[in-house]
Amino acid sequence: MSRVIKEKADGVTKYDLVARTLDQFSDKIASATSIFIKPNLVSKEPYPTTTDPQLLDTVLESLSDHALMVGDGPAFDAPLNAFFNRKTRGVTTNHPLKRVCEERGVKFTNLNKSPFEKRQSDRGFKLSLSTVPQSFDLKISLPVLKTHAICTLTGAVKNQFGLVKPIERARLHASGLNLHKSIAEAAALEPFDIFLVDVTETLVNAQELRYGGKKTHLGYVLAGTDPVAIDCAGLELLRTVDGKLASKTVDDIPHLALAESYGVGERRYECVGLAKT
Repeated sequence: MSRVIKEKADGVTKYDLVARTLDQFSDKIASATSIFIKPNLVSKEPYPTTTDPQLLDTVLESLSDHALMVGDGPAFDAPLNAFFNRKTRGVTTNHPLKRVCEERGVKFTNLNKSPFEKRQSDRGFKLSLSTVPQSFDLKISLPVLKTHAICTLTGAVKNQFGLVKPIERARLHASGLNLHKSIAEAAALEPFDIFLVDVTETLVNAQELRYGGKKTHLGYVLAGTDPVAIDCAGLELLRTVDGKLASKTVDDIPHLALAESYGVGERRYECVGLAKT
């Protein structure tokens, strides 16, 4: 049974919780020289569509004695505006997440422009994945847990889907079950070590405001090493604010059920608080 850290920001800020949560993984962090950090940079929309810039800043400050890189690949249909370069679809310095990196002296990499490698899973499924994270000792994921119009929810497991080549992501979004398989396969092919999931503010109904998402407060931070367990705990929280999820189980969310069957994690979990350090 996996352990999921679950803490509510009562009397402290979520940023305090995030810093304290990182302390729970001090052994893993201390043994790493280089760390890759993947936020959820979907589009121009602010948090909670994307990772909270102040949360990213807290993480970068906590890990400042390591060699760091931050990277993500914006959604293939991200609107072009001041945050994205019209010619290259690259993330500009105006984007709040990239600006945080620059202020901290940390390189931000647009994974959509990175080298890709075609990789094949044990099940014969092929995906083109960014090669950038492979060269780092430790990988940390910073997703936002939200309802998703196609995938029911998006959180720890789906965040690795941003490593997939944009043209493949576009094709897979229209491919039914293969989308769910590809999400689970990406998580299996490029596993991350630590997941810090922001469930303070979330979106219900859809994953972005432009698709009908509605901002809702929950007030939690989830963390752990098992993305399936974290998303299962997150589903319990989302059920309290999104009536359409009230009767949903893991088996109703194909990418979670597939990820479990692929060995990414397990649905059985126990929630624990932060240990004293």
